[in-house]
Amino acid sequence: MAKALNKDQALKMKQKVVIQYNVLEPRGGTWQLVLENGEYKITLGDSIEDISCMMNFDSLESFVKLTNGELGPIKAYMTGKVKFSGS
Repeated sequence: MAKALNKDQALKMKQKVVIQYNVLEPRGGTWQLVLENGEYKITLGDSIEDISCMMNFDSLESFVKLTNGELGPIKAYMTGKVKFSGS
């Protein structure tokens, strides 16, 4: 995340954004990424913050491949490997 965050762009947002990641499978889990004032924090679990966007991954493999750039976001969505909800 530290490599991907563009702090200047994040500061321009002027709002708090909470993205919840749900990864299925026994090796998966739930995390929330909170972006506010150009900074971020990642917490384990759900219902910690009001969610702006939720991303549901079909597997840990899909999450890792999308995060590493091995799987494109459009292909991940079109093949059902990730589903989005929220604003």
